[in-house]
Amino acid sequence: MPKTLDSLEAEIKSLKIQGARSIALESLKFLRTLSNKKGFGREFDRALKKLEAARPTAVIAHNILEELKKDKSKKTIDRLVKGLNEFPKRIGDKGYKIIKNNSTVLTFCHSSEVMGLLRTAKKNKKKFSVIVPETRPLYQGHRTMSDLKEMKVPATLIVDSAIASMMKDVDIIIIGSDAMRKEGNVNKIGSLGLSIIANKFKKKIYVVGDSYKIDNRKKFIIEERPAEEVANIKGKIKNPAFDVTTWKYIYRVINEKGIFTPTNALRSR
Repeated sequence: MPKTLDSLEAEIKSLKIQGARSIALESLKFLRTLSNKKGFGREFDRALKKLEAARPTAVIAHNILEELKKDKSKKTIDRLVKGLNEFPKRIGDKGYKIIKNNSTVLTFCHSSEVMGLLRTAKKNKKKFSVIVPETRPLYQGHRTMSDLKEMKVPATLIVDSAIASMMKDVDIIIIGSDAMRKEGNVNKIGSLGLSIIANKFKKKIYVVGDSYKIDNRKKFIIEERPAEEVANIKGKIKNPAFDVTTWKYIYRVINEKGIFTPTNALRSR
């Protein structure tokens, strides 16, 4: 774990710590250590502000840190950490039955909560395979492949541009979430294109994410990542980290409380 606020902020911004849930957990762990040394005064407030701004699109850190602001205590930190650690299993228990035996799942990027659901399905003797797009430009799909190998789940890595060609072999699509807003599901860039293709092929998409990812903020920023992540060449490069998939493309949302329509999911927190 980073020893200073600046080093933690740098690891979050550089994606050494990635995934909305991991960012939130590491932030809480740091704040607990800081509170043990310095209490809940000005330095604690400064850390809260900096960590909340480190990855502005991922709402989970915002929501838990806002909750912590209302009750600055070790008890609140421990409660939030406990909840975040329990969510993947709880989501898995609620949702694993959506995976049918001998089915092919397509997922995208890397989501600890999607992995929790797949892990629960595996423990409950479900037989399935997974198609994993590489997820450019940082190839988070490789991490998903590593997790699936550890789980002993058959998996196939594909380039992102092969998604449409592979869709005929897919039975169900399960993706994560960085924020759930009234406009749609905010997830890794490419999720919108995937969802449009899936709709064309009449494939159902499930979004998996705990209720802390429900985003009621008025201001919303799609994070723009460094151009060097895409290519080290001269010329204009755009590298948005996320996109927004309108809810009309999403069949159901699974969180720690159950399986919901998108409209009901947004009311479930």
